[in-house]
Amino acid sequence: MSVSLWDLKNNFHKVLDFEVNGPEDAAAMIELLDEVQEDIEIKCVQAGYVVKTWAHEMEMLKAAEAELSRKRKVRENKTEWLKKYVFDAMKAAGIDKTETTDITVSIQKNPAALVIYDESKVPKEFWVEHEPTVNKAEFKKFVKDFPVDYAKLVQGESLRIK
Repeated sequence: MSVSLWDLKNNFHKVLDFEVNGPEDAAAMIELLDEVQEDIEIKCVQAGYVVKTWAHEMEMLKAAEAELSRKRKVRENKTEWLKKYVFDAMKAAGIDKTETTDITVSIQKNPAALVIYDESKVPKEFWVEHEPTVNKAEFKKFVKDFPVDYAKLVQGESLRIK
């Protein structure tokens, strides 16, 4: 029967709480501890293989995403080029609209765009204030050299599988 890593971890803690009343108990506890630790190590290695497999799959997916993104950008550029080409051709020929039973191609007016020549003359009521944000990279360097009571550096841990 397969035991989960969670159960093995709990068993490990139970072994650590094991009461030793003599040399026989100590020997039994050490043997049990070795078994549990070995099982935990096996489960951790198996989990490591899964993590490595998933990491490899993620790299393959990233490469596929990058290729699809590249193809999409090429198609977007070609589409924009073709639209401009048709627009220019229709303007040069004086055609505003052409249609068939399947498709209509026409030139239409876009919404008006605002062009500001001198921003200093725009009334203040139209200005938007942005909330200031903390430059965390620079502040981290500062706190490293000059500890403060309102922020701290936290060193975390993570699992690394090679």
